[in-house]
Amino acid sequence: MLYDSTYLPFWIALICILGAGFMWYLTRERGPAPIPEPYKDDKGRLVYSIAALQRFDGRNNADKKMYMGLKGKVYDVTKSPMLGVPGEHYAKIWAGKDCTVSMCLLSLKAEDANRTDWDAVQKENVQYRKALLSWVKHFHDKYPVVGYVEEYIKDGRDLEAEDKQDLIEIEEIEKAKAAEKAAILEKKKREAAAKKAAAKK
Repeated sequence: MLYDSTYLPFWIALICILGAGFMWYLTRERGPAPIPEPYKDDKGRLVYSIAALQRFDGRNNADKKMYMGLKGKVYDVTKSPMLGVPGEHYAKIWAGKDCTVSMCLLSLKAEDANRTDWDAVQKENVQYRKALLSWVKHFHDKYPVVGYVEEYIKDGRDLEAEDKQDLIEIEEIEKAKAAEKAAILEKKKREAAAKKAAAKK
């Protein structure tokens, strides 16, 4: 007799055990993936993927460095008084991350860091573009560039041309701000002169 029903419970138990073991293997918790290292591209530039940036949050590297990505560039913001203590306040939101969209939106939401829809956001509202360029100027004036953001430059962007266009727009923004400030001061002077003249009557 080829089939012996007395062994049926054994085979059922064995199949259940093997099935449970296989499911455990598929669903077991794995350790965190290793953080990738920055690398040099064919142009000799040091490139950081967004995943590689997380090493530089002030806590995950021996030098306690804090880097931030902004519009394709990686800045060393370790000495920034704005960020404060690693892992707290602004550092918790932006250190070790790309903050391009965050700066466009002037957002403190954690979910806006590391977003890569930076082009769409800039085109959505001219004020977002202006806000970003103001931060670009701030970072450019204060912090050294230590590399480039992989996700931003991977499509062969001409960063040099972008920088030139950014500078033109930044100058226009600065001129507009200066003209607005001058107009406000002139208005205040006229109002003060009018009050003084009225007081003499």
